[in-house]
Amino acid sequence: KTTDFLLTKPIGRARIFGAKFTAVLVQIVVQNILLWITAFVFVRFILEEPMSHRLMLLMTGSVFFVQLFFVGLGFAVAAAAQKLKSAVPLTLGIVFFFFALQMLHESLRDRKLSFLTPFAYFKGSDLIRNVAYDAAYIAATLIVFAGFSLLAWLIYRKKDFAG
Repeated sequence: KTTDFLLTKPIGRARIFGAKFTAVLVQIVVQNILLWITAFVFVRFILEEPMSHRLMLLMTGSVFFVQLFFVGLGFAVAAAAQKLKSAVPLTLGIVFFFFALQMLHESLRDRKLSFLTPFAYFKGSDLIRNVAYDAAYIAATLIVFAGFSLLAWLIYRKKDFAG
């Protein structure tokens, strides 16, 4: 109903998509700033020795990158779906699929398999050991995000919104 309403206004689809996309990005940035502040405060109270600010930023920042992965995927799925009554079952299925891939990766310990699930990209133990992200996983996240976001935009601008 919201889409039907928006498409009757003299606003282009690219502008509608851009506004939705920007709103989601702003939300996850604000959410991650709040996460970092909250984590920083609690870690200072819990740990007896100071924790590296860089490590804290990397650990909380990993949430941001996983969110980017799912934002891109979510936009593409939403754009491709004809009539989606509820996003919850589909979302849970997708997340469970990636979780199952992560468990398979943990069992087989195959690095190639780790690229299929964002849950393998930012392990706390790797972040503590290296105090850095793995560049290949950052690249994979950004490629998935950009690719699915572009796909969503291409689908959205041509999509027929039948009421």
